[in-house]
Amino acid sequence: MKKQEILKTTVLKLYNAGTKVKDIVTQTGVPRSTVYYLIKNGMPKEQSSLNLRDYPF
Repeated sequence: MKKQEILKTTVLKLYNAGTKVKDIVTQTGVPRSTVYYLIKNGMPKEQSSLNLRDYPF
């Protein structure tokens, strides 16, 4: 596994565990902007937004 993949996995695990971004930056040495990028692009997409057609009235 590449170093980049390990860092990405570590950042996402820390974030999912409730660690603050500030603390992730301190622990990993990854720049804050990169941490936010990894969080935004590395997290699984949630289900599509609600659609009223899915809920009959």
